[in-house]
Amino acid sequence: MALTFDTGKHARAIRDGGVPPPAADAIVDAIAEATDSLVTEEFLRSEMAIQTERLQSEMALQSEQLRNEVALQIEQLRNDMALQTERLQSELAKQNEWLQNETARQTERLQNELAKQNEWLQNETARQTGQLRSDMAIQAEQLRTEMANLRAEMWRAMYMSIGVMAGIAGIALAIAELF
Repeated sequence: MALTFDTGKHARAIRDGGVPPPAADAIVDAIAEATDSLVTEEFLRSEMAIQTERLQSEMALQSEQLRNEVALQIEQLRNDMALQTERLQSELAKQNEWLQNETARQTERLQNELAKQNEWLQNETARQTGQLRSDMAIQAEQLRTEMANLRAEMWRAMYMSIGVMAGIAGIALAIAELF
């Protein structure tokens, strides 16, 4: 609401002050034109209240939009996190399966190697045991042969001793007959 300015009243007051009428009218017209765009305090307060209400309404709308955008972004982040979690769990499951398969494969390989080494050890043990038995049999046969030879030597020695003793006894007898 614009300021009301009574041009006639103010022109008369200027003329009454001694200013010629055309100059007084020009002064009043200039003041009216200059104050035409001026507003009252009440109008300013009313406009400020309207602007404040409009700004508050816009701020509330922007605040609501911001809350909606934040909620949407939070939801997107949750969805992204869920997808990433699912992807990571899938990758982890694949790696776990690979590790289990690799462990089973390595375990089987090691068991095969262990079985081969065990078979080799058994064969080597059997071979060495057979060799020892063969060596022991040969040594036992050699000992039996040596014992038989020693026995034969002992009998020969005994027969010789008996022969010598018989010879000595014969000599002793012959000597005894001589005497």
